[in-house]
Amino acid sequence: MIKIDMSRNAVTLRLRQAAQLRRACLTLAKSSKGIEIRRDNLANKTVQRTSLALEGKMIRLTEGHELIATDVLSAYAESIVS
Repeated sequence: MIKIDMSRNAVTLRLRQAAQLRRACLTLAKSSKGIEIRRDNLANKTVQRTSLALEGKMIRLTEGHELIATDVLSAYAESIVS
């Protein structure tokens, strides 16, 4: 079994690295090539999540009902769990 360092410094480092990676990914998504990919692949769920993250919000549809706006992290967590 792999031991994971859960010390305060290790957790802080992992959170910082995750935030840096997220910013780098969103910066790449904003590039001209990223815009082209999003435009050409509108039906792709990953592309849709990226587009919504770039807008600073996530919106999900319930089955045939109203739109539900929720914060980015909650919507992302729901999308990877389901």
